[in-house]
This record gives sequence, C-alpha cells and structure tokens, in this order.
Amino acid sequence: MDWAARIARAEKRGRFTLVDKRLAEAWISCAVGEHRHQYQESIYSLQETAAPESAALTHLGQIFYAADDPDGLAEARKRYDDIQRWFKRAERRAARRDGRREGA
Repeated sequence: MDWAARIARAEKRGRFTLVDKRLAEAWISCAVGEHRHQYQESIYSLQETAAPESAALTHLGQIFYAADDPDGLAEARKRYDDIQRWFKRAERRAARRDGRREGA
C-alpha cells in the first residue's frame, strides 16, 4: 500500500495506525522513501536508510512524520502533496539536465 492509500484510510478512521507510524519512522518506508527506487541515485545518500540529500525534501518528510495525530491528518495530506510535487519537479530538472523532453 502506498502513502496516498494510507492517508486516505487514516482520514476515514481519524488517525494513523501504529503500523503507519512505524513505517513513517524510517526513511526507507516513509512517504519520501516510497520513491527511493526511482530516484535513489540522484536524491538519496549511498546508504538506503540514510536521509535524502535534499534539505528541502528532508524537511518535508520530517513535517509529514510529525503529523500523526488526528489534528495532523490535514497537515499530513498537504505535506504528502508537497512531497509528490517535489519529486515531479526533480524529474523535470533531471530530464532537462539529461537533454530529454518531458513526457518523451
């Protein structure tokens, strides 16, 4: 299950589960980490469990993790959307750097 689905389920029940919280604790399984296979070389340190090299992405992941109470669900949704946008921008930057056209 990806984090979009986890957030949707948490919104329905009004909270994240203990499993969700445990997965959010580690960079390898958090909302940022679900992208690690696609972007590992350009974004992550050499160790899979290390934090992302981007300070902005690290900050978004930390805010997402901190939003684990019922009042924080809306914040978690916002930060997840921000994380998704960050990766889309990174993909566009990589495409420009590599001389590829977006969508090609």
